[in-house]
Amino acid sequence: MFIFDVVPLTFIPLSQPQLLSYFSPKEAQKGGLVEISLGKRKSLAVIIHCEPVSKRKAAIKQADFSLKPVAKILTPTPIFAPISFQLANFLSHYYFIPLSFSLKTVLPKNLLTLINFLNPPLADNLELIKSNQSTLENSKLPPRGLNFPTLINLIKKSNKTNAQILILTPTIFHQEYYYHKLKTEVSEMNLVNFSPSWPKKQYCQLYQNLISPKENYLVLGPKSAIFLPWTNLDLIVIMDSNNPVYATTQKLPHYNTLTVSKILANYFHAQLAYFQNY
Repeated sequence: MFIFDVVPLTFIPLSQPQLLSYFSPKEAQKGGLVEISLGKRKSLAVIIHCEPVSKRKAAIKQADFSLKPVAKILTPTPIFAPISFQLANFLSHYYFIPLSFSLKTVLPKNLLTLINFLNPPLADNLELIKSNQSTLENSKLPPRGLNFPTLINLIKKSNKTNAQILILTPTIFHQEYYYHKLKTEVSEMNLVNFSPSWPKKQYCQLYQNLISPKENYLVLGPKSAIFLPWTNLDLIVIMDSNNPVYATTQKLPHYNTLTVSKILANYFHAQLAYFQNY
C-alpha cells in the first residue's frame, strides 16, 4: 500500500491545502497522473510524491480523518518534463496564485489524449533531461534590438545535439511573417509554426517530438508556447518584447511571459534575446 501526495488540476483557493494525500495499492512515480475524488466530483491530479504507508503509520493514526483511495491511476510514469513542475512552482510563489491553478496552466489541456498518444513514456528519457537542468536563478539581462542577420546567425550557431529553439511572437501576423521569412534561411532545422488551436493529434505529435528530442526543432508560436514540454532548449527569442500582449492581464493567472522566459533560459543554460526590428 502506498500514499500519494497529489496536486489536483483544478482551482483550489490559496487558503486551502494545495497538496492532498490519497492511498493506492500500486506504486507510481512523481509526475504520474491519477483521477481522484474531490468532494462530490472527480478531478485529475498530478503525483508529487509517493511512499509506502509504513513510513506514515504514526501520522495516519494521529489524523482525525481517514484517507480516500485514488479513483484510478491513469499513468504511473511521468509524461511531463521536470521544468513543468519548476515553472508551476515559480508562478505560484512569484505571482501568489494557487499551485493547483499554476500547474493546470503549465500542463497541456488534453491530458487524456496525450496519455494514449505518448510512446515511449517520459521515464525513458529522464537521464537526458536531468543532464540539462539547472536551478532557477535570476538570468542576465538579455540583448535587445537584434537585426535579422544576427538572428539567423544565433540560430545557426546553436551547438546542442537535438537543439530546441523557441521564437515567441505577439500576434498571428508577426508569426506568419517570420515563419515565411525563416523558411528559406533555416532549412536544416525542423521549422514549426505552432498554434494552440491545432487538432489534438497534431499537438500530441509535437509534444512527443519535443519531450523525446531526436532532431533540431525551431518553434514559432504565441506566448503560450513558453509552456511546451521543452527538454533541450538552446535559444529563446522574443519578437517585439515591448508589446503589452506578453503580460497576461485579461484572465487568470496573471503572469509576464518575459519573466517566465528568463527562468526557462536559466534552467537550460539557453541564450535569451529580444528582437525589436521588423
